[in-house]
Amino acid sequence: MTSNTAKEMRCHKDRPFNEDGKMRHPTDFIAWKDFNSQYPYFSADSHNVRLGQASDDFNPFENMSNSYSVWPIILIMYNLSPWRCMKNPYFILSTLIPGLRALGNNFDINLQPLIDKLKELWENGIETYDVSIKKTFQLHALILLTINVFSVYENLSCTKSLL
Repeated sequence: MTSNTAKEMRCHKDRPFNEDGKMRHPTDFIAWKDFNSQYPYFSADSHNVRLGQASDDFNPFENMSNSYSVWPIILIMYNLSPWRCMKNPYFILSTLIPGLRALGNNFDINLQPLIDKLKELWENGIETYDVSIKKTFQLHALILLTINVFSVYENLSCTKSLL
């Protein structure tokens, strides 16, 4: 709802970041460009949000012999400029999964509420107000890229059956 952030969320469409051919922003990735060509209705509206998802476990008690860990699931807003999208104020802590170090197949069960919300944002969107242009619009979102430790990839691949 702030005009600076609202403008910044559309900057990926307004200006190129790789004028010298170097990858500086997810818009430079082949995945971003391929997605645009496969889903032109999504990419036509610069308000639509492309997210990155990152997760890793950590031991909150700093006791390495303890098998307890916590898995934060962070969403990163890739619509923002390169100098903002990786800053703490723009990270979204979407899920916090407590449990044993190896969650195994229970990982996807804990992600189900997030998956349900992301499906709703993809299919229906949510009415949102852009203060910079003083207009409401239907915001849609998706996860474009994931960043995880290798042990998580197998567990995340099981979530395909939930989609």
